[in-house]
Amino acid sequence: MRTTALLSVRLIVLLLSGVLAGRPCGSAPGNAETIPLTQRASSPTLELAVMSYNVRFQSMDNKVERDGRLHPWDGRKAMVAAAITQKNPDVVGLQEAQNGQRDYLARTLKGYDFHASILWKQEKFTKGNRGAYPLLGTGRSLDWVQLQFRGLEGEVFVFNTHFPPALKEPEKVKFCRFVADCIQKTAGESSWAILTGDLNIHDNDSSGIQILRERARLSDPWTDTGASQHYTWNFWFQPTWSGSTVDWILYRRPLRAVRVERPAYNEQGQYPSDHLPVYAPLTTAGKDSGTIRR
Repeated sequence: MRTTALLSVRLIVLLLSGVLAGRPCGSAPGNAETIPLTQRASSPTLELAVMSYNVRFQSMDNKVERDGRLHPWDGRKAMVAAAITQKNPDVVGLQEAQNGQRDYLARTLKGYDFHASILWKQEKFTKGNRGAYPLLGTGRSLDWVQLQFRGLEGEVFVFNTHFPPALKEPEKVKFCRFVADCIQKTAGESSWAILTGDLNIHDNDSSGIQILRERARLSDPWTDTGASQHYTWNFWFQPTWSGSTVDWILYRRPLRAVRVERPAYNEQGQYPSDHLPVYAPLTTAGKDSGTIRR
């Protein structure tokens, strides 16, 4: 996954997870200079492994879960770190990670730096500007950090949020349009983009994901690889493989997924969270890399 050739591209990585505070999407930085996707298709191959992971609020420590048990953070935090370390992703978006949880992971995960609930490999990126947009009056936000590739001519804007549960269809549409517009205003029309997170939206019962595909020019690893979608909820005791995902990784061409996984790390049948992570290695290699697949 290392390359020494210069990469004259703009790569935008948008990871979604819930964090507080921010500012309106309209106050985003001006659109960056971009290179047409057709030109990028001939650039040296880039590979980037991405993970999205809902780690369950520490504030729910005293709640009896669906398996009839408590799952306090102190009893599972090492497993969360191990689940991330097992896949060794370059960029991670965490959902439901509160301050104490983020502090622990920042101390424990070696070789990563943090902004809000966004993690990245220090050996691959240096940190630039950062900020946040309030998420439509929910108390949540769309956080972002600007990352510069080490040794490469290119930078990454990482965005991170988590949609509230049980949204009605009009609200799902509104939230997806808002995020898509933030992507467009911040990244421009043709910059590379990766969008991941717990959107609490199923593709088969809402038009929200298709809005993100069309409005922000995004594709997804299930479409690219032909893999079936499955729930990432595991209810703490056994992965549930039926249904469609609410945890998403989406991206712009020329990026495409090599595969998509739901790593089921556990210790003697005990899981780190009530969600499994979603993990996708992405590459710029492949046919039709200058177009968006619907």
